[in-house]
Amino acid sequence: MCPLRTTSILYSTYHPLTASFQVLDVNLKSVWLLSQAAGRHMVPRKQGKIINFCSLLTFQGGITVPAYAAAKGALGQLTKALSNEWSQYNVQVNGICPGYISTDM
Repeated sequence: MCPLRTTSILYSTYHPLTASFQVLDVNLKSVWLLSQAAGRHMVPRKQGKIINFCSLLTFQGGITVPAYAAAKGALGQLTKALSNEWSQYNVQVNGICPGYISTDM
């Protein structure tokens, strides 16, 4: 457990590996598995569209969210790789990267 939860430098040094794996599973592994499943249907039909929800952190690191930033960075690269591979079969793979949004919360 991080002794100083408010210190972002220490957060990444004490963040439990199991929690990091959970973040990677939700934000990267699930997208990979769903994309594979969709691709199995779209590629033979030579049509389809996949839109991945990336993040502003796809392009810049975050503070106190190292696993999330790593997952979204990897998702950006996965999106590009699938787009490159499947475009010849008319399957479009794109990502949208919303940034910070000011809300009342």
